[in-house]
Amino acid sequence: RAGVRIAEVNVNGDLGTVTGLDIALDGESGSGFEVAAAYRVAPTWDVELSLLQSSLTLRAESATMPSLEAGDADLTVIAATLQYRFLATSRWQPYLGVGVHSASLSGFAASAALVAKGTESIEFDDSVSVTALIGARFALSDRLAVDLRGTYHDLGTDADLIQAGNGAWGTARVDVDPWAVAAGIDVRF
Repeated sequence: RAGVRIAEVNVNGDLGTVTGLDIALDGESGSGFEVAAAYRVAPTWDVELSLLQSSLTLRAESATMPSLEAGDADLTVIAATLQYRFLATSRWQPYLGVGVHSASLSGFAASAALVAKGTESIEFDDSVSVTALIGARFALSDRLAVDLRGTYHDLGTDADLIQAGNGAWGTARVDVDPWAVAAGIDVRF
């Protein structure tokens, strides 16, 4: 089966303080999409590979400066999950899943306010960790189903603040830990 979903990504983590500085990074929710392909390995078990793409807005703040929009970044999560489907012969099929993911925050576009504070860009390390999901499918026919799900990605990364002309000047441990709530259509081949 394959599926396409619209997703709302909610940042769930404590986004961290820059080492040695009184600056914290924080995040806001974003919207995006998810595509997935799954293979049934047993009557109640599926293996799924999914791609989540979303944009997030990051904020920076400190005791000496008010909160400001730091800029936007693209969140990409590729996950492989093993899913157990309850009520496998019913039209209504709730399921649980667990797996691993590789995630990246890329394409960071610094805001004018961040550049004015001396930071030209922020570079993020990639992350590999665990994923968990809960969802339900409702069969519209033998081939089509509506799919609703909530997916949690344990996502921690180091963010290097890049100063114009001088390279990295501070690093923050950023725990994004997004929840993606998605709805869409699955097609069975």
